Amino acid sequence: MWWLMERWLDNFDYRIHVSVLSVLMPVVLLGAVIVLTVFLKVWGSMRENIVEELRYE
Repeated sequence: MWWLMERWLDNFDYRIHVSVLSVLMPVVLLGAVIVLTVFLKVWGSMRENIVEELRYE
C-alpha cells in the first residue's frame, strides 16, 4: 500500500514524502488496541463465576 501511494504521489508537482513509519505506526497502534480490548474482555470473563451468573437466568 505504501508503495502504491508513493507511485501515485510521484505524478504531482508539489508532493510530500510518505515514510513507511507513517503507514506502519497506525496499523501497529490499532493492532495493540484490538489485542488489549480482547485481553480485557477475556480476563473479565475468566474472573466471573459462571455458576453465579447462571443462577439468575
